[in-house]
Amino acid sequence: MAAVTVLLPRMLVPLAGEQSRLTVSVDADASLGDVVVSLSESHPALARRLVDETGELRRHVNVYVDGEECRRLAGLATPVADGTAVQVIGSIAGG
Repeated sequence: MAAVTVLLPRMLVPLAGEQSRLTVSVDADASLGDVVVSLSESHPALARRLVDETGELRRHVNVYVDGEECRRLAGLATPVADGTAVQVIGSIAGG
């Protein structure tokens, strides 16, 4: 088993039981997608804010795995290991 830390922005904290830091347990050979599945079991409303109906990451959500933007890696297939830090950052739009 691997323990992955998920760090959330303030706007998502209410969907995670008022926690800004969650620890998710996944298999040792898990991916970021497995982390999202685990989150959906314990915090379904939070998971719906991260992925769309097709199971893909929402465009307005940026997810970093150990400091690297996951879309530049392998997206939801990005491997995670014990001690991995996943940080969720909402996109900021403006003009």
